[in-house]
Amino acid sequence: MLGDVRTLDYGSDYDFAAMIFGELNAFAPDEAEHIIAKAHAAIKPGGQLLLEVHPYAVVHRLGQGAPSWYTAEQGLFADEPYLCLTEASFEQDHAVFQHYVYAAESGAQSLYTSMLQAYTDDEYRHLLCAFSRIMFYPSLTGDADGGNLFVIVAEK
Repeated sequence: MLGDVRTLDYGSDYDFAAMIFGELNAFAPDEAEHIIAKAHAAIKPGGQLLLEVHPYAVVHRLGQGAPSWYTAEQGLFADEPYLCLTEASFEQDHAVFQHYVYAAESGAQSLYTSMLQAYTDDEYRHLLCAFSRIMFYPSLTGDADGGNLFVIVAEK
């Protein structure tokens, strides 16, 4: 499926669904509740939802990071060489990132903002309360990976 996870029709009768790489943290709590409710509806009884998410402390740490910069020949922010300066802050349970981008060839300047929502384990459990069983794991492989992401498996 390709589309906006907030508005996409998920279909139904799935055995398994996943959202990995901390993508759930990119959504505010009301949007995350909506996404999880749609996933719950799309999964058949006995099916599972796997979430790879950031611990609260990691989002908090990222939001307190020092300003940084990098250059790229092309990438997320431009199809030409660019310079990206990033500032971070942590406000009311979410990290905010301001990305100031200067495109070297065209001279275009852009500002992009991104957000990571911090959730406690109890807040993750609340988001998944419609599921019958919720299990936490240190990583996708079961081994601790430095703690930047962990896995929650929720069974319907």
